This record gives sequence, C-alpha cells and structure tokens, in this order.
Amino acid sequence: MKNTKSWFSLLSLALLCSLNLSASSVGTPENGNPSSISEQVQKYLQKIDLKNLDEEKTVLVDFMLNDRGEILILSTSDKTMDKTIKSSLNYKTVENHNLNLNSTYTLPIKFRK
Repeated sequence: MKNTKSWFSLLSLALLCSLNLSASSVGTPENGNPSSISEQVQKYLQKIDLKNLDEEKTVLVDFMLNDRGEILILSTSDKTMDKTIKSSLNYKTVENHNLNLNSTYTLPIKFRK
C-alpha cells in the first residue's frame, strides 16, 4: 500500500509538472485548460499496476476527443504500455475542457516506480 501511495504521488507530480498539451494538427486552443485535463487523466491512470516497471518511463499519447467528450487514444510511443494506457483511458469522459473536438493532441505521461 505504501508503494502505491508513493507511486501515485510521484505520478501526480510528474503529470502536473510535465503536462504539455499540444496539438499536432491545429495548435493548442486558446481557452484550453491543461490542468483540468491532467487531473482527470491522472484519476484514470492511478489504477495502473507498475510493479514490472524498472525505471522512469515517458510515454507520448496521441488522443482526440469525440463529440461526447470521450477520450479516444490514437497511439502511444511505447508498445509495452500501449494496451494498459488504452484500456485505462479509451472512452473515458473528460468534463470542463475547452479543447477542440476531433482534433489530435499529444500528451506526455511520465511513469515512475
């Protein structure tokens, strides 16, 4: 339990400090609220089991939001974490965002043990 709490603390800090939400096709929206997005993504990712993680890992996640405000994961930069990230984030609803719907965004996520 202690390892889970310390992992969650590190992941939280990493997400809040390193969240660079940038659009790969249209640019970052002027009214975008990355902290709101990062908090919601962080909530969805906190259940990931990182027992097999040997070192710090940064994964680039390409995603878009559909018309219902759901996250659609398009791709990740790490094949070993791909399935885990997709199962944790795909079709999860994001609220109070000001991102352009159906636009592609890249989210760097740092995982620490």
